[in-house]
Amino acid sequence: MTHKQVAAFFDLDRTLILGDSQAMELRHILAHEKPSPLFYLKLAGPLFTGILTHLSLVSQESHTLSYMKTYRGQLSRTLLDRGDLLFRKTLRHRFIDQSLDLITGHRQKGHLI
Repeated sequence: MTHKQVAAFFDLDRTLILGDSQAMELRHILAHEKPSPLFYLKLAGPLFTGILTHLSLVSQESHTLSYMKTYRGQLSRTLLDRGDLLFRKTLRHRFIDQSLDLITGHRQKGHLI
């Protein structure tokens, strides 16, 4: 008989953290980096799909894919450093206590998170 692993999946925004991580990342970039003019041009797509998503004209998935395209051409080290700083300065303070308790419970049971 095969042993099956239990996995727990969690969404980040408004599930694990209070707020919208994309908006937090954008504010972080504007406050801590010197974005190029190309960066601002790349934001046009996600801003437009964000409005359309809010109006229920396109899916959240389409908006997320549009946002992810802003990462094209960036070095992985840049993205890792940004993510680390964003987590330390912003995200870690936004976690919902009950969500952390739930994750801890799954981890103690040996579940894959």
